[in-house]
Amino acid sequence: MKFVSARIQTKRPTVGRPGPNDSQALPIVVAGAGKLAALLLDSLDGDERWRVVACLDEGRSGADLLGVPVLHPDDHDPDVCRQALMAIGEPSVRRRFVERLVPHGLEWLTFVDRRSHVSRNAEVGEGTIVLPFASVGPASSVGRFCYLSAYACVGGATSVGDFTSLLPRALAGSKCRIGSDCSLGLASTCLDGAVIGDRATVAPHTLVRRDVPAGALVAGNPARIVKRRT
Repeated sequence: MKFVSARIQTKRPTVGRPGPNDSQALPIVVAGAGKLAALLLDSLDGDERWRVVACLDEGRSGADLLGVPVLHPDDHDPDVCRQALMAIGEPSVRRRFVERLVPHGLEWLTFVDRRSHVSRNAEVGEGTIVLPFASVGPASSVGRFCYLSAYACVGGATSVGDFTSLLPRALAGSKCRIGSDCSLGLASTCLDGAVIGDRATVAPHTLVRRDVPAGALVAGNPARIVKRRT
């Protein structure tokens, strides 16, 4: 069974907007057992269209998260449940965990909360999470394994690379290019046409008026480079 939204162009099943004939709960696992996983479980709570059977986390196995058991990834049998949602906030940790789970053969779902808005001609990639009240504008594309938190906004004709996070109220304006493995902090703003290089970090409450080079950490209003990754 696949939950597919006509409004989300993705090669993988999408949960969050199922079709009218889907009546059986979809068993899924959640990768991660931290704050983002708790937010995701809250978004799924009370909806009978899917059933979370476990959270996968190497460091918290044996515990539980909001009543869901937490397993070590090696203890999960993919033959029981192969479909998964990614719920790890830090882009680099998220990327490593996806690579770590490759041998398990999981099928990554794309989650779009029903309270969010994704334009009809926008694209959202495999494994991406769009939490309540986030938005993706027309003709925009959001890559694989991205994370759009509450009230995050991607403007029209903007591209967002793989494994990039937009934290609450982060704004990427129209015709921006956001690279892969980036992090846009709380209430940060990238004005129209800004280009953010791969692995760049925009600190909370930062206003980006010019391009940000790859690997840079920028902060302030206007943004200035305070650190560079080697």
